[in-house]
Amino acid sequence: FPQHNTILKKNDIDDEDEFVDVINDPNDFVNTLELLPSRTLEAYQDLDTAINLKKNNFEKRICTLTKARLEKVKEQFSHLTEFAFNQMLDIPRPDKRDFVVWYKSLSANQIIIVYVTDSSKQANFAQVITYDKQKRIRGVRHCSFDNAKPLIINESYVDKYGNLRQIAHMGSKSGSDMFNSAERFDDGTVSWIVSQNKTTGAAVLRPNGEILFVENLINDQSLIAARNLGAEGVIEGQWSGVFSQEACLKDCHPLQETFKIKVRQQIHQIIDGSAIPGLDPIFWI
Repeated sequence: FPQHNTILKKNDIDDEDEFVDVINDPNDFVNTLELLPSRTLEAYQDLDTAINLKKNNFEKRICTLTKARLEKVKEQFSHLTEFAFNQMLDIPRPDKRDFVVWYKSLSANQIIIVYVTDSSKQANFAQVITYDKQKRIRGVRHCSFDNAKPLIINESYVDKYGNLRQIAHMGSKSGSDMFNSAERFDDGTVSWIVSQNKTTGAAVLRPNGEILFVENLINDQSLIAARNLGAEGVIEGQWSGVFSQEACLKDCHPLQETFKIKVRQQIHQIIDGSAIPGLDPIFWI
């Protein structure tokens, strides 16, 4: 599954030995990774039907996709079967080329496109496209819907360091005000992002079991993120319920090590089951 989350690229460094030294420097990793907030699903709650889209000042347009264009789009959703891809785009027959979409400009450099399927009359997904001053695409958010409810946001975004990031935004649980996101990097590192009350913190779990804080920022949110990755204390074989600096080390308690393995697997499953949009939107307006 293509993630493209590469912090340092081998062809950017001439000396291969130097490359090995650089990517193994944990401080370099976290200092060249922008702290991005976890997105919420709230903005998509009222975009479930054509009636509500019209009420929210969306405009309707027909977008025509050629067969070659559809094949290119399908490559970005490599985890989907052909049947699932056809369901997402509501393609009941091979010759469907015209797609009715709803769109709205959010700002001078951002537009949102919502696709309502003919079969369900409900929104299947929304894509928010962000451009830079040169009108190059800098980010695409793909929000999937389930039974007219926003389910998960998958974002491809070029951060301020030039890294192409792909993040799965999972929202909150049980009415919590904490919003969560996860991502996986090419070297096996995984991250957890927590946003709460306009404050964001993030931690990364390196392949060797070490836990670091993105941009070396330690706050309540980053400590929660670290605990989610396994940085919680263990007392007499039981979780303590509080953050542990010792648990951030690569050699820690067996219970913490086991937890780190399981949370890595969980994040991989979240990412593998997500719709990765890439930087090429499905529809162009």
